[in-house]
Amino acid sequence: APGAEIKITVRGGTSITQSSEPLYIVDGFQMENGLQNVDINDIESIDIMKDASATAIYGSRGANGVVIITTKSGKTGKTEVSYNGFVSFDYLGKKLDLLGVEDYVKYQYEFSSLRGEANKFTNFCGGDVNDPNFYTGAYGRIADEYGNRAGIDWQDEVFGSTGVTQNHNVNISGGAEKTRYMLSYNYTGEDGIMEKHGYQKNGLRAKINHELWKGVRFDFSSSMQMTKVEGGG
Repeated sequence: APGAEIKITVRGGTSITQSSEPLYIVDGFQMENGLQNVDINDIESIDIMKDASATAIYGSRGANGVVIITTKSGKTGKTEVSYNGFVSFDYLGKKLDLLGVEDYVKYQYEFSSLRGEANKFTNFCGGDVNDPNFYTGAYGRIADEYGNRAGIDWQDEVFGSTGVTQNHNVNISGGAEKTRYMLSYNYTGEDGIMEKHGYQKNGLRAKINHELWKGVRFDFSSSMQMTKVEGGG
């Protein structure tokens, strides 16, 4: 589903009733759904901690493993502007073969007859169940009533859209010997193949690294996101 959470299991299912989600650490700070809240273009590295070291550092929070994400920082040199983007299209590759209207009514007739409830079927195409010709003429009456009727394929109605997925990222970075900076903007849009389902995310991330004096450094990192999810279930 558009905007669905990313599920990662590091150490398997460790509990029947509790969550098996790992702990996400982004640039040294805990963050819920770290991989979903950080744009892939902003990630410098991803490390996994799954052994005793995870609980030794993070305590019980690291019992399900720890995913450590480090985002990109500015580099010394001229200001650089980069863009990364892609667009993809999704559609339903295969549909179920469904009965036509006439065949579906014939199926209902056979089903009712086998259950001894043919009298209920008269609501579909009339006739008198006590008439000796009721059963022999049933298919003819069905063909006359439903042969030319067009059905509705709900697969086309519900899954008939072409989903467009796009991701755009603009990154500005640079810096001098003691101060480096990085500013990143990301837009993610995903239209589901199911009608009225979609996902949009706008994200802004800024990082500043400054050396106050030798051996002492000031790091500033901030991010803002606006997410909209349409539909669900």
